[in-house]
Amino acid sequence: MVVILLSLLLSVGLVSFDRETSRAQQVGALGTGIAGSAIFALIISWLLDAEHDRFLQTQLSGQLEAQQDAILAEFRKLNTRYLPLREYAPTQEYRGNRFNVDLTASLEASGSYTFRGASAKYVAPRVRRNGDRITRVRVVMIDPQSDDALSARAADRASNPKYAGRTLQQIKDGLREETFRSIVSLHGICSRVRVEIGLSASASSVMRVEMFDSDVYVSVYNMETSLRSHFPGTQRYSNESLVYVLQHLEGERIYDLCGKKLIFDRQTTDDQLVVALRDCGMTQVNEEILTAMRQRNDRFEAAFIRDALS
Repeated sequence: MVVILLSLLLSVGLVSFDRETSRAQQVGALGTGIAGSAIFALIISWLLDAEHDRFLQTQLSGQLEAQQDAILAEFRKLNTRYLPLREYAPTQEYRGNRFNVDLTASLEASGSYTFRGASAKYVAPRVRRNGDRITRVRVVMIDPQSDDALSARAADRASNPKYAGRTLQQIKDGLREETFRSIVSLHGICSRVRVEIGLSASASSVMRVEMFDSDVYVSVYNMETSLRSHFPGTQRYSNESLVYVLQHLEGERIYDLCGKKLIFDRQTTDDQLVVALRDCGMTQVNEEILTAMRQRNDRFEAAFIRDALS
């Protein structure tokens, strides 16, 4: 509009000084000039509006993308801190889900392996096969001399199909023997890693915790679906999660409070292992029994590797 008015004033001024052109020609020229100015003004206005719209869209789009990235980053941070990386459903067989595959990958990349649960029968076979980088294994498991701890875990196992047909006392006796065999199995890897064992009368029969440098696996035994399955459901959490931090602190405290601790390293002999087993309540152990336990462990390990890890 301003351009049109300025063009009109300029045209009128120029026409007023023109003494040779007729009034009709002057009016026609004036109208043509005004029309051209109007068209020019409209084109300029359209171009300016289009450029302004593009500028606003660019600015708003950039701001929205930045806000979207910030929101997504915050969601990812919250997910990592509070939610599991993966969930593994209860299963009836070793290969029923990706649990063993993922746990093996965590083990292979880790320098330490911390276990807390009823017994540690799978720990040594895992370390022997896939724990080349492991330098320390720490285990907290049931004290075989604690009848209350054995009873609590045996009650959970009574609902597991693997133990169908056994009495509660038979399950307790089997768990006690399993604990002794776990100690022997862990001694078998002490030539390559330091093994720290804490025996606890209050070790949880409710869950199993396996912690590595990058993540932690928490398996809950006495959930309804887990009680009906051979192997419990498990959740895997990042080392940046709150669960990892809490399990690490809780594990340290539980180990410190264990009434009985065993340390196995390269200098630990078979004679010292026998003494340790006797202190744990296996009073009848001798060299012959120790050999038989190792042979049974070898058969168990071979079957586990074949069925779960191969």
